[in-house]
Amino acid sequence: MIPKMIIIELYYSLFKGNTFSKLLQEKGYEVEQFAFFKTENKRFINKRAYIVREIICLFKVIFKLHSFRNNRVFCLGGYYAILLACRLFYPFSGKNFHLFIYNFYLHETGEKKLIQAILRFLLNNPKCTLIVQSPKEVDFYKRLTSIPVEFVPYCADIIPIKESYAFDFQPGSYIFTGGYTNRDYSLVLQCANAFPDQLFVIVASHLNTDFKENNIPENVMLFKNLPNTDFETLLAHAKIVLVPLKSDVGASGQMLCLSAMQHKKPIIYTDISSINYYFEDHVSGISYPLGSEKTLVKELGELINNPKLQETWGQNAYNLYMNNFTSAHRDAKLLELINS
Repeated sequence: MIPKMIIIELYYSLFKGNTFSKLLQEKGYEVEQFAFFKTENKRFINKRAYIVREIICLFKVIFKLHSFRNNRVFCLGGYYAILLACRLFYPFSGKNFHLFIYNFYLHETGEKKLIQAILRFLLNNPKCTLIVQSPKEVDFYKRLTSIPVEFVPYCADIIPIKESYAFDFQPGSYIFTGGYTNRDYSLVLQCANAFPDQLFVIVASHLNTDFKENNIPENVMLFKNLPNTDFETLLAHAKIVLVPLKSDVGASGQMLCLSAMQHKKPIIYTDISSINYYFEDHVSGISYPLGSEKTLVKELGELINNPKLQETWGQNAYNLYMNNFTSAHRDAKLLELINS
């Protein structure tokens, strides 16, 4: 009998780059793709919009539930809707049904008691496996539920960048950081004050609350809501990349880390479990303790003045990425987990 896998995404447009779906087909699986919406309109949405989106997903998945019976479902979006529907109706899902939740993360929200209570209910499903992207998340979810919780590192392939460079400052002349969730931009601004002769480029969301016009140093260029192609272009032309995370709350910062590794950038990163497994400290990157301005300034000062070290650590980071963190590495781990 041919095994079947239903893969669920938020947007049909995301299936275009889904290498795991292709691998399943190569290994003899019948793959059915289902998404709640056609394309993504906004990269960042607020909490109210997120809740509305999940309610719409719930209504849509209810009409899809009949096809889940006795099949395996691999969920990549609409998590709360899928979890709730499968939790309520799992007695009718058939003995061969199993739900895999992948790429689900909470950040600071997971610290709230109400959210933890909701998760205990949603994850109380013996036919569910949760796949997370940091070792700390394994410990967090195992305190909430008895279902299997597995760790598979976040991986990604190299994103092509624009051939043209349309910004007003020179490539290789600045220190870069960016992202929306769980970023310690206040620490970056303090660091910029310590190096007034260095240009810092930050790409953030308009939802970030760390910025006020009167506290941004003159040597900081702040961009908000740039397209992902511009984000990658700025990162690829930086001389150093910072990954400054605010708290150790699970998966965050991985996309920034991998992009920097792919482009052979010397990286200074926060030493927390969501990203430190990507690096060998002082071999392929430099770590600093969470929130430590003193250590960050010290390590950055030493790296700024050592171009040879920048080149060596950038190359080492690239080698680590190519040997461990491409989508092929991730897909192989996911396939092994599902087949087991």
